[in-house]
Amino acid sequence: MKTLEVRIEGPEGIARVRELIDEGSQRSYIKRSLMSQLGLEAEGGEEIIHSLFSAVNTSAQHHERFKVTNQNVKGAGHMRLTVLDQVKICERIPRVESDTLLKELNHKGIFIQDVGSDFPDIKLLIGADSFQGLMTGQLVDLKNGLTAGETVLGWTIIGKPSTAHENIAMTVTNMSICSSNVQQLWDLETIGIMDPAQVSTKKEKEEAAKKRFLENISQSRDGRYKVGLPWINGKQRISDNRQVAEARLESMSKKLALQQRLESYGKIFKAWEIENIIEVVPEEELKYDSHYIPHRAVLKPESTKTPIRPVFDASCGGQRSPSLNDCLETGPNLMELIPAVLMRFPKKKYGIISDVRKAFQMMDVKKEDRDFLRFLW
Repeated sequence: MKTLEVRIEGPEGIARVRELIDEGSQRSYIKRSLMSQLGLEAEGGEEIIHSLFSAVNTSAQHHERFKVTNQNVKGAGHMRLTVLDQVKICERIPRVESDTLLKELNHKGIFIQDVGSDFPDIKLLIGADSFQGLMTGQLVDLKNGLTAGETVLGWTIIGKPSTAHENIAMTVTNMSICSSNVQQLWDLETIGIMDPAQVSTKKEKEEAAKKRFLENISQSRDGRYKVGLPWINGKQRISDNRQVAEARLESMSKKLALQQRLESYGKIFKAWEIENIIEVVPEEELKYDSHYIPHRAVLKPESTKTPIRPVFDASCGGQRSPSLNDCLETGPNLMELIPAVLMRFPKKKYGIISDVRKAFQMMDVKKEDRDFLRFLW
């Protein structure tokens, strides 16, 4: 598979990421967590049905549309892309790790960036809509049957992968609803009615996550509930992404200072500290690697209670590691319960609603998981 390591620039920083070149996909995509990390602004949206391998069609999905600048890691070349957001682009794609191959490439004056034995996420996909302007047309045959291909962003390797990874295959195409077969739109799978076995499997996973959560929750003396993070397959190590958090904090602080809102934003954290919702990390613990969650200020001037508030981005990972959200169980989708609640409202004479003050901040996180929830201020 043709992969590259590139730089993507946004209002809130620059990220070095892996991208996949797949001209079998009609459109280009960006991973949603990267879009959020860089603070990219959407320029519209599209409804798309994805037609996948084995002629499987997904239900209609909404994608936000963005414009990004795709750069060589050394800044030597760049191209402007129109991309659609996607939660996850593909499964793990291997990188070049053969010393023999790298020596041959270097001998030919070819240097590639996407090397190593690990499998960082693919965060950008260049499809057929941008492929034409990417490849230079220069190809170099290699001794092991692979081919090196030059792009405006650097060199990539094309050809049959080693036997250890031959089971990795992917094809992505899509079609917009307006050009879809009308009959197909009424297909059960297209409108979201899945096979009972698939629904059962999803429900079983959600119930298992809920069961583990309930088994690990306890109540402290002051009445607050204490919980641990619901790790997928046990605890996973996440990289120390302090550098990313610092860069985003610096960018946001400058904006708030210009808007004369920096002091108001800081008062929120001070109030949280007084109420023991947050705590300062002890000096002796700062030397340990931890995970830092970037945050940004959301403005709502019309609100008298919360005209400015912090929003934390747990979908931000390190350069070559998953985000906190990637490592945690999501559990049941409670949004699906809302229609049932609304339908029950007319059945009785009185309905009661409430606004629970700081509900999400009234949970104690177990001590062993707190270092994964650090943030900078």
